[in-house]
Amino acid sequence: MLDYVRKQEWMPRGFYKQLGIIESACEDMKRELGRTPTVDELAKHLGIEKKRCQRIISMKNRRNIQSLDFLLENQNTSNGLQITNNDTQVQPEEACLWEEDMRVLAEGIAQLNEKEQKTLALHYMEGLKMEQVGRVIGVSQPRASQIHTIALRKLRHFIETKNGKGIKSDVSGIL
Repeated sequence: MLDYVRKQEWMPRGFYKQLGIIESACEDMKRELGRTPTVDELAKHLGIEKKRCQRIISMKNRRNIQSLDFLLENQNTSNGLQITNNDTQVQPEEACLWEEDMRVLAEGIAQLNEKEQKTLALHYMEGLKMEQVGRVIGVSQPRASQIHTIALRKLRHFIETKNGKGIKSDVSGIL
């Protein structure tokens, strides 16, 4: 059954990682600002283009619409409610670029030391706060934040170096 669900998923593989980064940043900014940040503020905070930030959020919304369409199509209702959206498909070139971005990102992560990799995984994949990350890796919260910042700097440098070699990727903007 799990294989069937995976086959039905149309989102590019790395989508959920980048969405997690955006959602985590959004939560951090909500606490700082006391309100939901705008797309401009979120993009600036993450150091990415507004267009890229909007694209990721849009892809999430498309997925939600597709899920709603699936529920409505498979539900015997007589209310005639139909939601249609012809824009629910990710363009092949967008998916291809996304996968290339994720390949470059994975290559960069592989070059980080174990503590840096673990810090990023705990924060972005597991959703732990820096205080919790610090406890898991055996360091203080400020040190965990420092390791996180160093890891992001290394990744940014790696990706920018790759971009200089002709790789068209804007994943470095997420970092």
